[in-house]
Amino acid sequence: DALKGRPDSNQDQQDGEGSFLSNPLVQDVGLLLLFPLQHLLMSSWLVRRLLSALRLDIVERSLYVASTGLVLQVAIDNWKAVGESDPFWDFPVRTNPFLWLVFT
Repeated sequence: DALKGRPDSNQDQQDGEGSFLSNPLVQDVGLLLLFPLQHLLMSSWLVRRLLSALRLDIVERSLYVASTGLVLQVAIDNWKAVGESDPFWDFPVRTNPFLWLVFT
């Protein structure tokens, strides 16, 4: 966090400062909730009706996939480590040849 110019949020929590929403675990849960909320919104009758009214129903699936990618990118970019753990998508591919084969 210090490299990105942001104060270390874990330090705020240790000092007892900061709000409930500044807790990294709460922020990560919020980011995880974006995914099902986006799916719920995109599958709602209101969005389908709006797309149909705008004659965009032919690209509905493409918009669905693009918005899913956007939500996942937001989650990855804003994920905060809780404690000393690494993000769950950080695989040591440079030091493990098997993981390199699997994930690259």
